[in-house]
Parts: sequence; C-alpha cells; structure tokens
Amino acid sequence: MLISTVPVDVLLPRLRELGAAPVVEAPDGTVRVARRDLLRARRPRSARTRGAASARAQATVSSVVTAIRSGDLATASRPASPAIATTPSSALAAIREAIELGETVVIGYVDNHGASSDRVVDPLRLEGGQLMAHDHRSDDERLFAVHRITTVAPLSPPQP
Repeated sequence: MLISTVPVDVLLPRLRELGAAPVVEAPDGTVRVARRDLLRARRPRSARTRGAASARAQATVSSVVTAIRSGDLATASRPASPAIATTPSSALAAIREAIELGETVVIGYVDNHGASSDRVVDPLRLEGGQLMAHDHRSDDERLFAVHRITTVAPLSPPQP
C-alpha cells in the first residue's frame, strides 16, 4: 500500500518501470480503472494457440495411425494355430534366437492390470530379466518384463 501526493499519471508509470503492478483505489476501497480497454494480462496469440493445437492434433493422428498399422500387421501375421504358452526359460531362448537372427516376433504380453495383448516387436537386447525391443504399436523402444511374456512366435509373412 502506498499513499502519495504525487499525481497518478506520474506515479503509476514510475512504479511500473520499477516492476510493480499498482492498482489505484478510491477512498472507499473500490478499484479505479483509468481506461477500460487496458487489460492487466496479455491475450493469448491466436496463431500460437492454433499452431500448438494443430501440432497436438497431428501427433495424435500420427500415433493412432501407427497403432492401427501395428494391429493390422499383428492380425495379418498371426499364426493359424493358437500360440502355445511358453515358460520364461523358453521365452528367453526364443527371444535370444530372434535377437541373433534379427527377426521380428509377435509376443503375447500381460500388462500390470492383467490385460493380455499381442505385440509385434523387434528384439534388441535382453538384460536383467527385461527385453528392450522396438515396439511397432508405439513405434518406440520399450522395455518388456520377461516374466510377463506369455508367448513368442516368429512373425510370419502377411497373407494376401
């Protein structure tokens, strides 16, 4: 709070230069606004927000398209017979073989919530009970816990 006899048109610009955000009050405590068109905060730039919204929409569309293509690839390459559940040791052996041969495999994976899904992955390395692989669904490298892998099958060529 500042009480001054300096004219308001001199005092306010000087206070603003010093980094303060002064508000002029009348003796009864109401705020006095000199000009109604002056805003205390800048309006958002519409071009900036439009560009950010457009970039978010493009990223969302891109991730959805990648997930759909990965699902189509997994469906097209799914073996005709149901996959046989593997033990962690047989899963490790199949994954090591895929890493050595540079093969793409379809793994059955159970997530933290118990939901099972088939993932098309390119295994990169195996260490500490985790598989580092390029996941085609997310189009990114991802860690998979080996004890959660239920099946490992080589990716068969897509059927026409």
